[in-house]
Amino acid sequence: MKEVITASDLMEQLINMNKENSVCQVRIPGKGLYVIVLQDDYSTVPSSDQMLSDKENEVSEKIGSEIKRNPFL
Repeated sequence: MKEVITASDLMEQLINMNKENSVCQVRIPGKGLYVIVLQDDYSTVPSSDQMLSDKENEVSEKIGSEIKRNPFL
C-alpha cells in the first residue's frame, strides 16, 4: 500500500500498472483506502458517452410521460 499525497503520486501508481501488477492499493490522507483494479477487457464496460445517452433517453421518456399525465397542460 502506498500513501498518495499529490495527484502526480497517484498518476505514477496508475502508470506503473500492467497485467502482472493489476491491483494497486493507495491511501489518501483524509479520504481513506482505495483499491484500484486494472481491467484487461474494456469492451464490456460501456463508454461514458453511451451511459450519458442512455440516461438522457430515460430522462426524456420520464418527462414525456409526466407531460401526458398532467391535466393542466
